[in-house]
Amino acid sequence: MSPLATPNSTFNNVDDRDVLDVPQVAQLLGVGRNTIYTLVAKNQIPHRRLGKAIRFSRTGVMSWLASWSSRDAEERH
Repeated sequence: MSPLATPNSTFNNVDDRDVLDVPQVAQLLGVGRNTIYTLVAKNQIPHRRLGKAIRFSRTGVMSWLASWSSRDAEERH
């Protein structure tokens, strides 16, 4: 069994994974899975589809979040 498939693997922690699925991104951002699916449907969050699976780059999501926060702050001024 590969280290990624081991239930006790340190890679199961959202903070340690480079590639995330919908539930992991929802946990990372502190929102529900439906919110992530809505963002994906509107193409508002960086993601890739692998067949029916939706995957996210942790770095891409964090960069998206940082840029989104900056734009939001600019709009308030």
